[in-house]
Amino acid sequence: MLPPVKDVDSGKPTWQPGGAGYGRRSCFTLGIAGFIASVVVCLVASVCGSFLFYAVNSQPFTPSADELLPVPKGLHATVEEPTDLACGSGMCGLRITVTGTRGQSSREVYKQVRQHLSNREWDLDRNGQACRPNGRLFDRRDLCVSVSSYDGAVHVNFEGWRAWP
Repeated sequence: MLPPVKDVDSGKPTWQPGGAGYGRRSCFTLGIAGFIASVVVCLVASVCGSFLFYAVNSQPFTPSADELLPVPKGLHATVEEPTDLACGSGMCGLRITVTGTRGQSSREVYKQVRQHLSNREWDLDRNGQACRPNGRLFDRRDLCVSVSSYDGAVHVNFEGWRAWP
């Protein structure tokens, strides 16, 4: 064990590394510094994570036509390009009109479109509607689909909702 050494400038005793009491004080200081650093990192991560969650979920999104396209062989799809009017009240929409071959009834096309969406993991109810989460960890918005048949064609509407009203 080494005795304290006097500081040349002040004449006061100082502790040498490895001297008595040196290890306890430095471990305690490092422990406190590590704790403070951990708290700061957690606070920064919480603030940034909260901002990211809000930024992602506060706005609706325009769904992708890839949810339906490409359609099965023999069907023809027309995507209506979204306009500024396609978004409002926490939702953005996309409409795709599907027609069949000449002479094919809209009822047959409707059945094909329902089956096609089922193959893409959409669990449509008897009214031809379903919703599912759009994202995973931070993205809690919903994507919904509805299928209807009128005017001799099948209309598929996708809606991208924000996470809360």
